[in-house]
Amino acid sequence: MVSQNPLVSIITITYNRADLIHRCIESIRKQTYLNYEHIIVDGASTDNTEEVVKSYNDYRIKYVKLSERGPQIQMRMGADIAKGKYVTFLDDDDEYLPSKIEKQVSLFETLPEDYGIVYCWMSYYNYDKPEKVVIIHKTELRGFVGDIAPSKPLISGTPTMLIRRNVFEEFGGTFNDSIGYLMSDWELCARICQKYKVDYVSESLVKVYIN
Repeated sequence: MVSQNPLVSIITITYNRADLIHRCIESIRKQTYLNYEHIIVDGASTDNTEEVVKSYNDYRIKYVKLSERGPQIQMRMGADIAKGKYVTFLDDDDEYLPSKIEKQVSLFETLPEDYGIVYCWMSYYNYDKPEKVVIIHKTELRGFVGDIAPSKPLISGTPTMLIRRNVFEEFGGTFNDSIGYLMSDWELCARICQKYKVDYVSESLVKVYIN
């Protein structure tokens, strides 16, 4: 465990994922880093997502159900609730490896204030073949990368990023889904990188399921 343990806010947005959200929640509950809050923002699910989430009875889970949905609206609500020094994200059907938060916080706490993001690598798996890695998203950029970040989604990948919460708020505290949800984390990251430096943990600490 790191010597300094600032609160980390993990934001998950969800909609009708009662059959899958357990994977996300349980991977967070297995974290070696214990000082976190898991904020789950439900965009008006019509299935029993609420029942599944509340069955965990974990004080670190903060569940809120909205009457409307959309990534930008849900993420903004999550940011409004967040109290952590750092914010990070996990999609409702993906997983963190157990040391993900601990390793990122441990690195971040050694960095000066002009670092806004610490990211890691992530591994992609086919949903129907979860035992086999399809590809590892592996980027090795640190320091000022504002001249590189807008050209390719090298650093982006929502669940890989740990961001200082004050920096996240400075840049709107949400993603701009009007440009397409799959592009929104890239766009946010590119803007942050115009002002703040980045560093990374050279391990794949996130499992992303596709297809």
